[in-house]
Amino acid sequence: MSFNRAARLALAATLALACQSGFSQSWPTKPIQLVIPYPPGGVLDNFVRPMADALGKELGQPVVVDNRAGANGIIGTTRCAKAPADGYTLCIGNGDIMSLNPQLYSRLSYNPRTELVPVVRMANMVAAIVVPASLNAKNLAELAALDKAAPGKVNWGTFGTGSTSHVFLTEYNRVFGTSLTHVPYNGSAPLMQGLIAGDVQSAMLAHVAVAQYIDTGKLRAIAVMGEKRSDYFPGVQTITEQKFDFSGENWIGMTAPAGTPVPILERVNAAVNKILADPTFRRRSLEAAGLEPVGGSRDSFAQYLTREQALWAQLISHSKIRLD
Repeated sequence: MSFNRAARLALAATLALACQSGFSQSWPTKPIQLVIPYPPGGVLDNFVRPMADALGKELGQPVVVDNRAGANGIIGTTRCAKAPADGYTLCIGNGDIMSLNPQLYSRLSYNPRTELVPVVRMANMVAAIVVPASLNAKNLAELAALDKAAPGKVNWGTFGTGSTSHVFLTEYNRVFGTSLTHVPYNGSAPLMQGLIAGDVQSAMLAHVAVAQYIDTGKLRAIAVMGEKRSDYFPGVQTITEQKFDFSGENWIGMTAPAGTPVPILERVNAAVNKILADPTFRRRSLEAAGLEPVGGSRDSFAQYLTREQALWAQLISHSKIRLD
């Protein structure tokens, strides 16, 4: 490469960076749209809305929540991935959207690796494997023993085919050599009814959904999903302490359309980290919903996503689950 050409390229890069930096300093000048690819009222939505309010105060412009539910998060995520990369559209994602869907659908309308960029990993949704308290199983091995004693009699309830819980079930059956039967439900309320009634004997559910039933002695937690034990389920071992080599976390993160100026992404990342560190926000919007704050840099989130996508690709290849 000639010196003149190298100099021109360096100058172009400097000018581009200066333009981005100038744009980010004036940004935002209008409301920001935050797309949630799920319906209102769920745990994720109930966390994101106060986050949006707090983020709007930090950035000086309203952050307006846009619920675009449907098709396992595909509709809203596609809408977000195709939006202009100008900093005025931000996206909410989780493991289903960023890691599972690309493996479950052969023709996905968005590409999480090329059309979305990580902004910040915000929280983990603490969940556990639970069983009716009347069931004689206090850990995963004892649940497996019940199934082996009466194959096909132990049912596992989920939110549907291809859900995180369903994929985990297939891995559980593979690792423990069991044949727990998959029973899909349409939402947490009917699944909870099935658990309490004894129609299903096990399920993976968030703390916020099961806390009252554990407190009243109707359900028992036998394994925590996540990298470490949780104060939400005191004394309960993680799945990694019970024969699994992965954590199975259910996380909530923020992404943006690819091409969004880096200074804007960094500004949003810093604002979210500041909000997550606020004790009042933690108490009202995290602890009340059974969530644990994460935060961190954009790079740490990108590295986490790379590991998660590789992990779930392997698990789904074992399960052979496809949704098209």
